[in-house]
Amino acid sequence: TINEGLDQIEPLADASPPNLVELANRYDALAERVRGLSFSEASVEKAAADYATLLEDTARALDPSRPAPGPDAGRSQLRPVLANVIKRERPLVGRIEGLCQSP
Repeated sequence: TINEGLDQIEPLADASPPNLVELANRYDALAERVRGLSFSEASVEKAAADYATLLEDTARALDPSRPAPGPDAGRSQLRPVLANVIKRERPLVGRIEGLCQSP
């Protein structure tokens, strides 16, 4: 499900110019799908929740008019900077892959 969502995002990101609002919508939808998954191990569930937060932060960085999700909705918050969000992705994905490969 996650890879399928990313496959839908890739062509939008490669468009010239990219439709940032539509990209943000896709990242939010993917975050919602990730949050809806269930896991048998707490460590994997925590990593998935962190990944969903990363996806939500990506959506907020792409579309500044987008409100904060969840309990922070309506609160004034600093917007995530896209470059910083991207830097968080690689270690988080590595953590998830490591958890999924461990016995």
